[in-house]
Amino acid sequence: MVVGDDLVDKLVECAPIRHVDICETNRTATISVGRKCYLLLIGEELQRREIYTSTTSHLIASFFANPNKVLCICHSGEVVEIAVNEDSSEVVASTRLPVKNIVCAYFIPEGEKLFMLDEIGQLMRVHSDCTTQLICTQQFATADSFAITDSYYVLIRGYNIKMVPFDESSGINEDSFSLKPKSLEHTNHFMRVVARDDFIAAAVQDGRVLIWSDVRSKGFRSGYHCFAWHQTTPFLALSPFGNVFTAGIEAVLCRCSKMGKPSFLPRLSCPVKLVTLSPDSSHIVCVLEDNSLHLVLASTLSRLSSTSFIRLMGPFRSVFMSDLRVPNSVVIPGRVGAIAWTNPLAETISHTTSISLENNAMMTSSDYFTVAEARHELTNIAISWNHIATIEVLVGLKNDYIHRLRFWFRQKENPCELKLLDTVEFGEDEYEVAGYTMERVNENFIVCNKNTGAMQLWHENGEKSGWSYETIHETKLMHVDCVSTINAAHLFAAGQNFNNFHNANCVSVVNAEERRVISAIPCEAIVLSVAWADSHLLLISTAINVFCWDSKEKMLRWSVAESFNLHLSLDHRCFVYSENQAIEIDFETGKTKKSFEFSRPIQKLVAFSTHSNAPILVGLADKDLICLYPPSAISSTPNSASLTTPFASLAVSATSDPSSKPTPLPSHKFVSAFKLLSAPCHTLPPIAHIAPQFIESCLLPPPAKEV
Repeated sequence: MVVGDDLVDKLVECAPIRHVDICETNRTATISVGRKCYLLLIGEELQRREIYTSTTSHLIASFFANPNKVLCICHSGEVVEIAVNEDSSEVVASTRLPVKNIVCAYFIPEGEKLFMLDEIGQLMRVHSDCTTQLICTQQFATADSFAITDSYYVLIRGYNIKMVPFDESSGINEDSFSLKPKSLEHTNHFMRVVARDDFIAAAVQDGRVLIWSDVRSKGFRSGYHCFAWHQTTPFLALSPFGNVFTAGIEAVLCRCSKMGKPSFLPRLSCPVKLVTLSPDSSHIVCVLEDNSLHLVLASTLSRLSSTSFIRLMGPFRSVFMSDLRVPNSVVIPGRVGAIAWTNPLAETISHTTSISLENNAMMTSSDYFTVAEARHELTNIAISWNHIATIEVLVGLKNDYIHRLRFWFRQKENPCELKLLDTVEFGEDEYEVAGYTMERVNENFIVCNKNTGAMQLWHENGEKSGWSYETIHETKLMHVDCVSTINAAHLFAAGQNFNNFHNANCVSVVNAEERRVISAIPCEAIVLSVAWADSHLLLISTAINVFCWDSKEKMLRWSVAESFNLHLSLDHRCFVYSENQAIEIDFETGKTKKSFEFSRPIQKLVAFSTHSNAPILVGLADKDLICLYPPSAISSTPNSASLTTPFASLAVSATSDPSSKPTPLPSHKFVSAFKLLSAPCHTLPPIAHIAPQFIESCLLPPPAKEV
């Protein structure tokens, strides 16, 4: 949507990836995120394009009916048909079904059979005339409780798994199987089930995966093969050859079968939340906890390409800011115990760094359930040029909140790569940290106890000696509301109020080098935010007004009798905002420069500028992002003609100049081309993919000699 001054208002859905479906051509995939459906163009780099946005409710799933037709299923029961290709998309039809509150959808390409599960546990088949047929009802059913094929369906409940044919004349008999509990206290129920052709796989609560074969003729009577490696219930995907791909909290993708040893891909950055196979089982898509998506070659378990979607996780009050060393990025909490640098305009996460060194995947299965509530949450962060200070809270087993302060060094080559320098543990009080925003050799950080008002100046003693602090101000009568960064004159400000006095609010200005409070500015209401416009002008926002204080002359410059939140960008542009409105003002005079309006009320704001000095505003609205930006800030989409399948990435790209000589292919390209054939035959992709690739690799120029 285009707003005033030709700015584009863009809503960035920061929801988890709910569903992924790969086309039978292996060139495209659909991804359902929040209310949006994306078309993923598969190549050496995964590129995506938004093809549909629901106006009624969030999407449950999206399926390929054929390579040029996508079905989007909404929570409200709406089914949308979209005609797609690599260049464009168009909504062809939209149908509202007499079904509401859909929690899961299943689609069988053969015959285009569509099934839906609602929130009360009713499994229904949707016919082509939009009528529904009730298949069964199971109370408290979830999306993982059912598995559906073209001839039968499987349902699990507690210790029991049941297989039921759709047609009694199909020759498939109804059958069931029950687990034997180890003890009355140790309950290992079935948690997840998948089925495909003649195979069924079910995951148990303790991490075991049971695999049955020849189920159409023998049901569960033929016995099962047990794969016991995971510590808790993994996510499953099943190939038509009986190979089961599993992944979970261990951050490892496993391939197991009835014959042979399992194979592993142990290079994933965090736990896996979804595993999807392509129709020909040649490719796997893994969705991780941090909302990143990875395309994996099934035959070799090698990762081909990756992409990511922004997902807001954890508290955002103090972890929503920009970074001077990573332009046009917004820093947010990533997955649990991680920092994420995001590109809101591209709707991607450029980098994620873990700040929690503990790994819950190393626990045993029995320990995992007892410490499931124990986690590290990032509550506050301060970013300077060379260092980052983080405050995280450990929510323990007995609801004890332990705050931990950590100092990190930022690598010169990649400022998002962090090296831990020191760790300090605090008590249960709430803390806030602030530091310098400009480049400095010696960088200090201010840590404030928000409950007692104590202020500490932390400085580095050396790489081996760690960090130490000096107390600047300590009293038990003050409560800290907010803290500013440290400016070029080594001053910082803290908004405070007296705990036992009504309307006793002030802003303390502190000299970080002299370790003392130099002035106290009285305020008429609670201080919302403080920021330094330059070395002596301090901007203060309270619940009733916004004003500018000259700390050098100790006088009021200007005041506006309205309640606004305050944001100062890294290029010293001042913005005030409230509800849907943001205003850029001159911090020296308080005059309005430009006004902006968002489509939703925002709680936090980050602003930066383009090369032409045009503003880009990113607002936090609930758990989504809203961007206001000029159209020129978005680069043009790459030509879709350059997009190739993952198999083509093993070959030499054709040159546009016919007279040019072929470039010698490095020897590792030959290794990767022939490595495809080294896997067992039952795991290989179809011959339609292998034959052209093998022939092309035989016609390649000789490999270049390595010097």
